[in-house]
Amino acid sequence: LLVFSNCYAFDVVSNFGRTGLLVNPSAYVTKDGHIVFGGSYVYPYLRGHGSVGFFPGLELGGTITEIRNIYLSGGKWQGYGYYKDKAFFAKYQLLPETSKYPAIAIGWDDFHGTKLFETKYLVVSKYLDFLVPQNVSIGYADGVLNGFFWGSEVLAHPKVSFLIEYAPL
Repeated sequence: LLVFSNCYAFDVVSNFGRTGLLVNPSAYVTKDGHIVFGGSYVYPYLRGHGSVGFFPGLELGGTITEIRNIYLSGGKWQGYGYYKDKAFFAKYQLLPETSKYPAIAIGWDDFHGTKLFETKYLVVSKYLDFLVPQNVSIGYADGVLNGFFWGSEVLAHPKVSFLIEYAPL
């Protein structure tokens, strides 16, 4: 996963383009006024994505996915190549994280168009400094992600972290 950002502390960005873990969303959002561009390749999906912190608590973005195992040819598709899908996503942080309470967010991936990757979700995230410092996320999704999901970003060093997650795909 490759991420470019205009800030020094990088938020973890999922392979879909929204703030989150590898697949799962988190309740954290891109900071207001920040822009994130990136890309990912997990066969068969080659993605380029971007997101912006539009208002405090609101993250908007989009992704273009090339599906590398569906090749279009013949007729009006001559020379088009692999199937390409465009998707937009939105996440709103209902409550920001405090020292006592977790962050809570709702989101909707691929809300317009083919809805090939559509997912609606509610997620709760909290920084815990128990045994090892980590950001833990737990949520429920309906769509491509379907059911309860969880994950953790273990913070080994200010510039190094490890991710673990369960995604009900």
